[in-house]
Amino acid sequence: MIPAPPGWPPCSGRAPAGPVVWRFGFAADAELRLGPVAQEAGGSLAELRLPTGERVTLRLAVPGIHNVRNAAGALGAVLALGGNLAPALEALAAYGGLGRRFERLGDAGGITFVDDYAHHPSELVATLAAARQAFPGRRLVAVFQPHLFSRTQAHAGAMGQALAAADLAIVTGIYPAREQPIPGVTAELVVRAAAEAGSAVLFEPDKTRLGERIRSVARPGDVVLTMGAGDITRVGRDLVQWLRAA
Repeated sequence: MIPAPPGWPPCSGRAPAGPVVWRFGFAADAELRLGPVAQEAGGSLAELRLPTGERVTLRLAVPGIHNVRNAAGALGAVLALGGNLAPALEALAAYGGLGRRFERLGDAGGITFVDDYAHHPSELVATLAAARQAFPGRRLVAVFQPHLFSRTQAHAGAMGQALAAADLAIVTGIYPAREQPIPGVTAELVVRAAAEAGSAVLFEPDKTRLGERIRSVARPGDVVLTMGAGDITRVGRDLVQWLRAA
């Protein structure tokens, strides 16, 4: 059990009086300041300085600096509400993730499949960085389905640049959701941006053929990461079942 920091008033159930603003992150002036972070395949370990100046150790079993930041914010909420820090730290250490957020679908054919809801540039960057942490040294195949014509029109360049962090990117057609097509806006904008950023990238506009395309390029030892807010989530699941039955 992780002990609560000695002398920390909110552990007694008293919330701070009056309006309070606590910033959290790595900045030197953050009230909840993250210190050095050790990232390993099994998770992250970080020091967190509290507004009192006390320090605690934050442990996470899920990868990604973004999750470290999120955890710091969650602890700040616990403290601001007068909660006990110890069970909050324990709960964060035991947290194993949830569906569509770096969800590990399983292994099949020597390939590891992961699914994530990432659909805008900052999420793509964070998710790919988490994959590098969780699977060091392995070939990363990122399969991306752009979501919305308007979002693709606005952010295709940044999406392509983010995908360049993978060893191989495969882009499929835009998931329209609630939108009608916009003339000249296709997933090829993302493909071109990824290529310009130095990515090895393939374009498969027909999602019904996407599973076949992935099977043709993936090899044992790879990590296949499907990303997007549309029906891309079905692809990895179907491939795991198909490869296991083969």
